[in-house]
Amino acid sequence: MFNNWYRKEKPIQGLMGFGGGATGNLTGGGGGGGGFSGTGGSYEKTPGDGYKYHMFKNGGPTTFTVDPGFNGDTTGVDILVVAGGGGGRNRTGGGGGAGGVAFASNIPLPSSLAGNNLSITVGGGNDGPGNGQDSVFGPGQPFEIRSLGGGTGGTDGLPAGPGVSGGGGHYEYVGGNGLQPQQNPGKPWVTNYGNNGNSGYAPHPWESGAGGGAGSGATAGGPGYRGQAGSGVSIPTFPSPKFCPPGDPWHAALSGRGSNQALYGGGGGAGSYPPYSPSLNMPSGAIDGGGGYAPNGSNGGDGINGTGGGGGGATNGPDSPNAGKGGDGVVVIRYPI
Repeated sequence: MFNNWYRKEKPIQGLMGFGGGATGNLTGGGGGGGGFSGTGGSYEKTPGDGYKYHMFKNGGPTTFTVDPGFNGDTTGVDILVVAGGGGGRNRTGGGGGAGGVAFASNIPLPSSLAGNNLSITVGGGNDGPGNGQDSVFGPGQPFEIRSLGGGTGGTDGLPAGPGVSGGGGHYEYVGGNGLQPQQNPGKPWVTNYGNNGNSGYAPHPWESGAGGGAGSGATAGGPGYRGQAGSGVSIPTFPSPKFCPPGDPWHAALSGRGSNQALYGGGGGAGSYPPYSPSLNMPSGAIDGGGGYAPNGSNGGDGINGTGGGGGGATNGPDSPNAGKGGDGVVVIRYPI
């Protein structure tokens, strides 16, 4: 179903009841109270709201060690899986689609996980034209949660890419399809978010399309206006200041989104060719959801890391074609303490 080209996925080792014996040599956390708990991640935070958070970043730790006393009780356990955003496209190209967002609650984890490593894969945003990378909780297991990377935008002669949210089309090209709603079948504890990108406009005045968002699809460009990016989706259970500490390089951007610190997966803004269309058509829900955009006459803006926001299409002329990078994804585990 999925080929991760960024990092080889590490299987959960020795799951009793899933084809192996318990390792029995790992130290867990949480005091062995029976409920789900453990150690792992780039950060472990207890912000005083009755929960503990484990944040996993792209390029960081890849395992969560389950407490040896876990008895299969997952009451109150929530998991956020956000994939990397797609890159915008050069030469006034389309915006990148947002990385997919999957939210899971009370996931049925077996008691045989006690004392074992649970594998995590976090996808990065695409640095240039191309789709974002996928994020996965428990790859290859019956309880796997998977989010697809966002699709790249389109440019001259190149269509927009499909992804969890589709990239925006260039001029007359259609936008990419959003594929996240088809992920994680047969798992009612998972809610998926991802939507289509949309097309630009041709002939003159030429306009580009924007990237789809986790919260809504993009709208098409038309005569005199570029496509409008899709908004991010609100996941109030996971406001970013709860799990990303001030010392982290991501903190300022994640916490600088005002009251929308719990939005994820904003689509990337569309590019435009001089003379520029008068409106960026970049709604606040896309910006606050991490989507990048470009003011007229500049390179495409990057999506915000930790949101999976899509990269913005370039709004320079053909001699200055740099597009925006998609934002990195994130995986966060939360459980009551």
